[in-house]
Amino acid sequence: MNMKNIKNSKEPDIILASKSQTRQKICDFAGINYSVLPSGLNEALLKQQFIGKHPQLAQFLANKKADFIGKQYPESYVIGGDSVMICGDKIIQKSKNMEQAKRLLQQLRGKTQMLYSAVSVHHQGNKVYEYCDHAQLEMFDFSDNFLDNYLSQTGKNILHSVGCAMIEAEGIRLFKQIQGDYWVIMGLPLLPLLNFLRTKQIIAC
Repeated sequence: MNMKNIKNSKEPDIILASKSQTRQKICDFAGINYSVLPSGLNEALLKQQFIGKHPQLAQFLANKKADFIGKQYPESYVIGGDSVMICGDKIIQKSKNMEQAKRLLQQLRGKTQMLYSAVSVHHQGNKVYEYCDHAQLEMFDFSDNFLDNYLSQTGKNILHSVGCAMIEAEGIRLFKQIQGDYWVIMGLPLLPLLNFLRTKQIIAC
C-alpha cells in the first residue's frame, strides 16, 4: 500500500482504490489524507456486462473497485472512482501508443463526446455513498497539421488520458466547447465527495 503523509491522525483511514495518478493528484489538491491501493480488477471483462448501458458503466466500475478493496479493509473508508467516455454509441478506450492516439483523435475531431465520472465510498462491507455526473465535450474539426503538432508537443503523456486530451494542459486546445464540472472532466466528482466526507466527519470541516 502506498502511504501518503498523514496531516491529521485523528481522521479515519481513507483508501483510494485507484491507480490513476490524476485522481491521486485531485485528492492531494483537496488535502485528503489517504493511502493508495488499486483494485486490479479486469475492467475490460466487467465492461462487457454493460453493452448499451453506458451511462451506468462508470458508477458500476467505481462501486466494484471500492467493494473489492473495502472487503479487505472493512474499517477503512474506501473510495473508488472511474470515468467512461462515449462518442456516439462507442466506448472510447485509452490508446496504447501514439499511432493509436493519432487514429483516435482523427475519429473524434469535429464530434461531441460524453464523459461520465463516478465515485463510490464503501465502509464496513457496505456502500455508504455513490455519485455520478457527466460532461459534454465538443472537439473542433482540426487539421492534420494541427494534430501532428499537438502530438509532437504533448508526447506520450496523453496516453494516460481517455480520448488523448488532457484538458489541464495542451489538450484544451482540441475543444470548441465544454459543458460540465472541471473535476468531473478530470475524473472524480470532487465537490460532492468532499461534501459527503465532511457530513460524515470523515474529514475535518
